[in-house]
Amino acid sequence: MKQIVRVMSDMVLPGIICAALLAAIGGMSLLPRLGEHMDVPGEDYSGYGDAVQTKLACDREPPKIVRKGAGTFQPGEEFSVGQVFQGMDAAGSLINVQVLDIRDGQGNRRMDCYRKEGNKIVFPSKGIYVLELQAIDGQRKPVRKKFMLLADNR
Repeated sequence: MKQIVRVMSDMVLPGIICAALLAAIGGMSLLPRLGEHMDVPGEDYSGYGDAVQTKLACDREPPKIVRKGAGTFQPGEEFSVGQVFQGMDAAGSLINVQVLDIRDGQGNRRMDCYRKEGNKIVFPSKGIYVLELQAIDGQRKPVRKKFMLLADNR
């Protein structure tokens, strides 16, 4: 019987202490405040010297890539990217257009159609090709666009 009382007191005493601690923590209202939002004072960066230049650079219009004309291309016909597409920055100056990716109608990558020297493209067979192009202006602001071109014998 003494053994049972000793084991029970070893279990009950820590339970009473734990309940008392939880009641004390709850009484100090720590638990309801755990999920509250903490107000952090904001920092005003407008007084910094480079804030104006940074805002101007970020608000600047991105360059544009436009297609010069419509039409189809003959399979095997070589054409320059500059003949079909034109890149312009916000000031209207011409910028270089780069080919990032070429995919056929099934989504297969077809960069073998692109010749980096001369920036030329040759479509080997008829079908629809998707070109992903990029232009970067003098301030290093990029733009990426996708265009669909048709290669057909018409």
